Amino acid sequence: MDRRNLILRAGATALTTGLAGGAGAAPTVSAASKAQLSAQAAINPAILQKVCRIRPNIASLTPAQLAALKTGVSTMMARPASDPTSWTYQAAMHATYATPTLPLWNGCQHGTIHFLSWHRLFLYYFERILRKASGSASFVLPYWNWTADRAMPAPFRDSTAGNPLYTSQRGAGINGGALLPTSAVATSTPMADIPFADFSGDLEGTPHGSVHVACGGLMGQVPTAGQDPIFWLHHCNIDRLWETWIAKGAGRANPATAAWRNKTFTFYDEAGAQRTVAVSKGLDTCAGLGYKYPAPLVLKPLPIFLIAQLSDVRAAQIQAPASAIAVPAALGARAAELKVAVPEAVKAPRAAPGRLYLSFDNIEVDDPEGYYEIYVNPPVGKPPQPTDPSYVGNLVTFGLSKRELAVRHGDMPMPPTRRVFDITPKLAQLRAAKALAGDLRVVLVLRTTEGAALGDAVRTRIGKVQLIAR
Repeated sequence: MDRRNLILRAGATALTTGLAGGAGAAPTVSAASKAQLSAQAAINPAILQKVCRIRPNIASLTPAQLAALKTGVSTMMARPASDPTSWTYQAAMHATYATPTLPLWNGCQHGTIHFLSWHRLFLYYFERILRKASGSASFVLPYWNWTADRAMPAPFRDSTAGNPLYTSQRGAGINGGALLPTSAVATSTPMADIPFADFSGDLEGTPHGSVHVACGGLMGQVPTAGQDPIFWLHHCNIDRLWETWIAKGAGRANPATAAWRNKTFTFYDEAGAQRTVAVSKGLDTCAGLGYKYPAPLVLKPLPIFLIAQLSDVRAAQIQAPASAIAVPAALGARAAELKVAVPEAVKAPRAAPGRLYLSFDNIEVDDPEGYYEIYVNPPVGKPPQPTDPSYVGNLVTFGLSKRELAVRHGDMPMPPTRRVFDITPKLAQLRAAKALAGDLRVVLVLRTTEGAALGDAVRTRIGKVQLIAR
């Protein structure tokens, strides 16, 4: 190694130490030194792996950064589908309807404990490919902070010919500037979770899945989502929320088990070479992957709080007794009201403390766009809103359309066509209102950006809706 590169390596190491907040007093790095490191980055690629870049909010991109993003996307889209560094190939690595499949396709983790870790590493290697394609050595993926800015970012709605960020295969509403529903971007429940598995499961449902189906089109189905350029910004924000959750402390931590941390996944780098990497590599994003998010990692709270949707593993443990009474449901665009029987075990005023679950079984989805807000005994005579005490959460069916169920991906087994919600926190409220003697009114309200003219066609069928006491 020549003396010039040796000095640059040492400088890069010092800069990384300062940015990452390493132990001890961080060396002072002057603005001139930082500028020199930046200028030499293209000459010495090793520095690129040491500098901790900041992934910016899409709303703060400079014209040069936006131009680099567009150039990178256009370059990748122009490559043949058989090229692992092409747009089509990378999207198929998430999931695809295309057959026959090529190496590493259909790899995404959904409904597993590695939902967050797989997507983080996937984004990292995609970002490396996109950086090289952009021609900008300083390029990093931006994120879409849909909690604060619920409209699709303007560059992605610009239908000017040649704009690679735009696709007509989204909901007409979201492409027209409509706001994502407030309940789609609610983060209060996952952020309040302490166990990692609870956080990951809740986050995957809402806001992750609800934003997907609210955007509609390509984003509304797992095997096509990666084809929409907004997919990558959406998942950067999910990744940012993971970092935000960790930063909240109070017992929040990633799994400590070797089985989780040593799990490996394989991706393609910017040279088209396969890279196998352990989950542990990405737990410190700055030191391990060379990026971080702007500080402070704080969220603007929304005035709504969802009831936790149980993870698939936990839901499988909640089974109804043979005597349980269930009702079917056929859901369209109009609000649906169901009368659901209350289990005898919770009707008595002095019933022993227990838990009460609202279960939706045997879900069949014809139209995957949009999701349903769930209300229990909402006020009569006015449209229910997620700020009402009757609000339970979101019935998000991302991944459950008939066509999607035929595509297996990642470590995910056949996904359960079931959603279960623990509504125990509402028990006291329902008892106080003397609402447990008869049936409960369960109201399901479609939320979508598609607009008012949705028609009366059935979009989702549910074989059984029931309350389960445990």
